[in-house]
Amino acid sequence: MPAVDPGKPRAVLLRGVGGHYLLHSHQDNFQGLAMLRGILRLENVRPLPGDKAFYDPSDDPDIPYVIEELLPRKSFLARPGVANLDMVLITISATHPRPDLRMVDRLIVMSHTHNIEVVLLINKMDELDEPAEIDHIKEEYAEAGIRILETGFNISEVELDQLKDLIRGKMVSFAGQSGTGKSTLLNRLFAAKLMEIGDLSDKIGRGKHTTRHTELFPVEDGGYLADTPGFSQVNLAEAGITVEDLANGYAEIRKVKHLCRFASCRHAGDLGCAVSEETMPPGRYERYLELRAEIASAQEY
Repeated sequence: MPAVDPGKPRAVLLRGVGGHYLLHSHQDNFQGLAMLRGILRLENVRPLPGDKAFYDPSDDPDIPYVIEELLPRKSFLARPGVANLDMVLITISATHPRPDLRMVDRLIVMSHTHNIEVVLLINKMDELDEPAEIDHIKEEYAEAGIRILETGFNISEVELDQLKDLIRGKMVSFAGQSGTGKSTLLNRLFAAKLMEIGDLSDKIGRGKHTTRHTELFPVEDGGYLADTPGFSQVNLAEAGITVEDLANGYAEIRKVKHLCRFASCRHAGDLGCAVSEETMPPGRYERYLELRAEIASAQEY
């Protein structure tokens, strides 16, 4: 296939169903339905939301554009299916529900493996009476090199602006437990600023039967908000994360693994292992061992 002219227009795939794809470009103020060029279908190319593509007009008035080529991905998640995420904002609650730190660790490992930036958002801070437990969580993740932001229902406009600046122009996904206040925070961040995709999205099956599909929503500041259903329940083994990926997803392990006696060390209490409750927070170490056992067990089958 001839190389695509780099001067051709390019756009981001917002979503796709049944071989039809919704394209969007902030730069060109463009939105349109597209199909894959025939040779791409023959090559079994599978576009994902977040993919960037060159496109051209088609001869079909109902599907007026055709995707000529997908650009290389800088990141890729198979579950949920999304490409080119810049950042995952993991949301936990300072009060209720109780923070699920295994979920947090899973998402950090997943994001690190795919070179996606992670920010930990601790919401409902204005409802917190006893800060000791949250302070302990903040210490754990600060030691792991994770950026931490505190928010609440009474978040100020200044704090909102700081969060907006952090995600401006990026492709971001909010993930976390139900009940942590994500919806309220998203409404504060993006009220009236999620650009409508309307009838075009309806044409490719937006509705109850596609609620498990990832979808991107353009944000007026040049970025995209990714709706990634099921992200918080991701199974690391099913997502292709190995025990080696898991260990590399912990900054505390990366710092000391060169001190282990054996290069093949599992970092799980082996003879001469440098990783222990003394070199990383006990809670993080215990969760690492649990996740390692989970992945190792899955790999046996």
